[in-house]
Amino acid sequence: MSVSAISSGASVYQNQLQQIRKDFSTLQTDLSSGSLATAQQAYAALTQDLQAVQQTEGGQQVGGSSQLSNDLAAVGSALQSGNITSAQSAFATLMQDLGNSSAQSTTGTSGSSTILQAVGSNVNIAV
Repeated sequence: MSVSAISSGASVYQNQLQQIRKDFSTLQTDLSSGSLATAQQAYAALTQDLQAVQQTEGGQQVGGSSQLSNDLAAVGSALQSGNITSAQSAFATLMQDLGNSSAQSTTGTSGSSTILQAVGSNVNIAV
């Protein structure tokens, strides 16, 4: 593999990560404002972009620990049921767990397993 191919792949990955950060921030804003419809759209965009990164990563699990994946799924479930209050609570739990996992993360963790941690570390965690 050439250096330019590696550089190009890294650039694509960085662009995807930047989009996920944007999606995550949009979801946080929409939940904070209590806007169910736009929060549902933001959640859909976030999960779609996480899946795109997973494909880029060769099918590895994206989103960090299973706890973070469960937290994100709980946000989606609450949004799907139309319960913005539960979605806000689930998102608060996600942010708390992101903080905990970032504090406990160790070196040697694969990039794909730290995507949500990387996203969460760049987002205002107040809900």
